[in-house]
Amino acid sequence: MAHSTADVAALRPGATAAELERLAPAWDELASSLPSPMQQLAWLQAAVALPGLSLHALALDDGSAVAPLEARQGRLEAATVSRLYEPVDLLWRDGEALGRLADALARLRVPLLLRRVPAASPSPRALEAAYGRRAITAVRPQPALPVLELATCSQGAEAVLNRGRRSDLRRARRLAGELGEVEFQLLSPAPADASRLLSVALDVEARGWKGRAGTALAQDATRLPFYRRYTLERAAAGALRLAFLRIDGRPVAMQIAVEHANSLWLLKIGYDEAFARCSPGQLLLAEVIRLSATGGLHSIEFLGSAAPWTREWTRVERPCVAAAFYPLRPRSALPLAHDAGQILGRKLAARSA
Repeated sequence: MAHSTADVAALRPGATAAELERLAPAWDELASSLPSPMQQLAWLQAAVALPGLSLHALALDDGSAVAPLEARQGRLEAATVSRLYEPVDLLWRDGEALGRLADALARLRVPLLLRRVPAASPSPRALEAAYGRRAITAVRPQPALPVLELATCSQGAEAVLNRGRRSDLRRARRLAGELGEVEFQLLSPAPADASRLLSVALDVEARGWKGRAGTALAQDATRLPFYRRYTLERAAAGALRLAFLRIDGRPVAMQIAVEHANSLWLLKIGYDEAFARCSPGQLLLAEVIRLSATGGLHSIEFLGSAAPWTREWTRVERPCVAAAFYPLRPRSALPLAHDAGQILGRKLAARSA
């Protein structure tokens, strides 16, 4: 079914958070059906703080679908994923609206990359149908999202660990107690306290391996303004969660998270390497799992990608894919060459040669 370009409203490049507000009613309604805080308008509004972000968010005029996009490296791509890594998808009310949005995107005739979306999303299939034979298309696996389903923790956080890891955790608790008084905190800070507590959390992260490597958030002038803006906004909405493990009053492990759709989404974790012998990050995670399970949450979403430490707690992972579309025109050549090598795999490069 064809639709005219009048069906689509677009934000100008470099749109401000205030300009995004005009999409808020439709956006919030659409995002309410998708269980991810990265799909909420608050995520994109905070992203305005990312240097060099060129927003090209598109919405159907009737508010039934939205494409949160940015212009980057000669193509449009799902906004923020290249910088923040967490999956971002299109938003739609129903299949018909998604089809209309896909048609509108295909009519732009510019390369489009959904860098990381849930594999179960219908967006790649809708876009494949819209682009048809007028483009080179590719859908490739990306790192999966680990998730701990809290129903498995009804007997306590340690129930999901093997015998050896349970023993390690008990030993870590004993060692922590030998160092001083152990205190766990899971806080829902008000905006007036959120900035100070966020600074405490970032200081803990900087005292770990990320600080030594120069990749701690406190050292990242590009992403730090985003996370400050986002966490303060989530604090105002009552959704920010900051967790700490303190030994003799000193914070030695931290988590920055948001609660959304009855799940806890871990944005950042870290611990002080001076206390590595007592595994403070693992101790804090065990306590947060316990509190989340007893508090009625359904899952803990680790975000990022699966790693050896996440697989100690869960083998459940949500598959993700990258979906890319390159119209058959000269301006697609450079994005296609870049993505074939960096994102989608060499098979696509060979196919397009």
